[in-house]
Amino acid sequence: MTKLRKIGDSTGVLIPANVLKNSPFNEGDNVRVEYNENSRKLEISKEYPTTCEELFEGWNGEYVPEPYDWGEDVGEEKWYQKEKDQTWWENESSNKEK
Repeated sequence: MTKLRKIGDSTGVLIPANVLKNSPFNEGDNVRVEYNENSRKLEISKEYPTTCEELFEGWNGEYVPEPYDWGEDVGEEKWYQKEKDQTWWENESSNKEK
């Protein structure tokens, strides 16, 4: 059991270490806290970025794309380079219909 505690103008809940360890939450995560009137429980859920700006907030690096080996083709798809830096997808079965 834990107590509600005054933190500045707000009230906080300390989450016991064993509960936190077995949860998807980590210190520093942004969370949403809501009260469910039906169950009379506080519900905590992780907040995930919803925009690119939120996703990359605080990142000051430079993106340098690198080639990635996806392995051998599986199925009927074929990948090829049509023009420099453009990857196009072609499905052999769709070409057979033409």
